[in-house]
Amino acid sequence: FTYDPSPTDSLAGGLHPAGVYASSDFFTEDFAPMWGAGRADLAEMGRLGANAVRLYSWRAGSGRNHEPFLEAAVAADVAVALPIDNWLVHCLSHAEAQPCQALDAAAAISASVRDRK
Repeated sequence: FTYDPSPTDSLAGGLHPAGVYASSDFFTEDFAPMWGAGRADLAEMGRLGANAVRLYSWRAGSGRNHEPFLEAAVAADVAVALPIDNWLVHCLSHAEAQPCQALDAAAAISASVRDRK
């Protein structure tokens, strides 16, 4: 499955009211009601037979907590494909001036969740 959850107050085309959200990264603990215990998107995808989800707008290295999303994916037995988006490309292309920790952060989170399984 491709997966890009949006809150119910999203506008047409996936836009959000100005100033409501810090970013479109809805894979953090702040939005667990969409994919976790509330709406249970990940559990429903697993129940329907999905074995993997491809994500959009993942901001690894942003300092926001993605572990609960990955833990919910492990619980639903759904693999996660993280995107390589423009933010990550920009971060990597400026790594000499400012070290980019996005890939290290994603790898550390993945290893942490994998070790708990």
